Parts: sequence; structure tokens; C-alpha cells
Amino acid sequence: APLFLQLGYGSDFLAVTEQAATTTSSNSLTEVLRGTGYWEMVLDTGGIPWLPAGIRFVSHAPTVLATMLLASVAVVSLTLDGLRERRFLLLVLMAGIVALAAGYAGPISGPFAGAIQDLLDGPLAPARNVHKFVPLVALPLAVGVAHGLDLWARRCATWERPRWFVRHRFATGIVVAAVLLAAATPALLGELAPPGAFEKVPT
Repeated sequence: APLFLQLGYGSDFLAVTEQAATTTSSNSLTEVLRGTGYWEMVLDTGGIPWLPAGIRFVSHAPTVLATMLLASVAVVSLTLDGLRERRFLLLVLMAGIVALAAGYAGPISGPFAGAIQDLLDGPLAPARNVHKFVPLVALPLAVGVAHGLDLWARRCATWERPRWFVRHRFATGIVVAAVLLAAATPALLGELAPPGAFEKVPT
């Protein structure tokens, strides 16, 4: 809403900002589900990555595999019974995917990608940075992961426990911890902020 007001009553700065071809260039379905479709993820400024975490999210194999696995678990878990508001979460997820990926014009793009990009460069320019819609995907997926882990814990609690079960449960815990750790590596390494962050408050 503030951007529409700015467009109507202020200077039209949207005419000189990034275009839809740029902001949608990395929003393939897999990147949208992994949460890595933000176009600045791979932005390079003089040989220095603008977002160090972005490079890790798109090129570091353990992090890529971990985020793909988490996204897969989340999507499957959202289709399973026992989740309150499952239909609502699935609708929100689908709306978010459409909002983020509809303008993607890369390999396996949608049939209306060109028309969507024209709209984003025209009357829908305030929504051109489509990463604004990421929470529509992130929230259902986060709930899906939690639901999947809860179902697994409940299943383990009701199984008969043969001798190998303790080792099996321990190994599963290690795998889950490793996946979460790999997915969170950029945050743990302090790479989420752009380089050259503020060192002190200016006088």
C-alpha cells in the first residue's frame, strides 16, 4: 500500500529500480520451495557476494541438499492427516508459489511468464520485488516440517522396540540434527548480513 501511494503521489522511483526480468530470474519452483529465490542471493558487487549466505545457499552442496530435503518433508507433511488448518496452509502455500514463480522465465517456466513480467513492470510495479511474498511459502513449510517431525516422534512412541530400535532412533536423531545444522550453516557462520556491516552508530 505505501508503494502504491508513493507511485500515485510521489516520485516514480520504480522506473529506475530493478526490472521484473531480474526479480523473477531465480524463482524456479525448486528455489521458491527452498526459500532461495531472492534475486540478490547471487548478486555480485565487484567480485564480492552481496549476501555471502546466498552463495552458500545456492552452491554449497550440503546446504542445498539439506534445504531440498526440508522442503520435501514439509510438502509431504502438509498432505498428511492430523494437521489443523491443513487446507488453509495448502492454499496459502499454493498462493505463495504462484505469486513468486508465475513470472519466472527460465527453464520449465510457466506459459504466462512474459505477460506476468509485463504486468510487474507496468501496473503491478509496486509488487515487482516478488520476494515480498516469501512468507506465504515459508510459514506453511515451517509448519509442515514441525508436523512431520511430530508425526515421526509419535510413530516412534507407539512402535514395539526391538533391540535395533534404540540404535535406529539414535541414528534418525543424528540425521535430523545434521540436516537442520546444514540448512542453518549460513546463519551459524554469520553470513546473513551483507559484508561491511555497520561497526558503530555514527556520531
